[in-house]
Amino acid sequence: MMIKTENATIAFGGLKAVNRVNFELEEGMLASVIGPNGAGKTTFFNLLSGHYPPTEGRVFYQGEDITELPTHDRVMKGMGRTFQITNIFPELSVFDNIMIAAQRLNVPFQMSRLMTFMFLSKDRKSEEIANNILEEIGLADQRDVMADTLSHGLKQRLEIGMVLTLNPKLLLLDETFAGLSAGETKQQIEYVRKISEKYTILIVEHKMDVVMDLSERVSVMHQGELIAEGTPEEVRADDFVQKVYLREEI
Repeated sequence: MMIKTENATIAFGGLKAVNRVNFELEEGMLASVIGPNGAGKTTFFNLLSGHYPPTEGRVFYQGEDITELPTHDRVMKGMGRTFQITNIFPELSVFDNIMIAAQRLNVPFQMSRLMTFMFLSKDRKSEEIANNILEEIGLADQRDVMADTLSHGLKQRLEIGMVLTLNPKLLLLDETFAGLSAGETKQQIEYVRKISEKYTILIVEHKMDVVMDLSERVSVMHQGELIAEGTPEEVRADDFVQKVYLREEI
């Protein structure tokens, strides 16, 4: 089992944004978490990645209890995450974005010393990692392009590449298809499907056509609770899921 929660709960005052969620993700799987706005999906991602500690319950990663483990230690154990708003350096080149991510493995990083970090900490190992990742994400031919000039879809791809420099076992992709055109969405689907051959992937996503096309397993959240799980076909056929969420989508 790659990651698992037992009765995971996050409460903000009297509001339970995540309520006693029992979730399991097997190694090698490509799965999605869906639900309407306010369902608790991103809060659940924050729980998995360590950004929010659970109010109750436990989190396990590859059999180890990581409930109290901070985010950076989860990263070092092989958990990588992207965010709804891309976390890239727009004023730097594609290559330098990947280099900075690769260097974080060996050199302490401070945002206030960005330029010093870039020029003093470059090493052959980091450059090799960066070049390999650029090939893997299909941006080798745009290595010298400023990140801010990339299309939204390629910015999403670049952020995934930055996460991949950390050699993760598990990728948590938060709304990685948001804001993409039809053409970009198709390309991103093909890319995520390709990297799923190497990584276990969990996606939070609103685009139901993407989720149903891409996922092996779908988990549905509503008002902080996990209300259904199964294959895309099983989720589509679930009467309660149709009532609370999918009526407009299927």
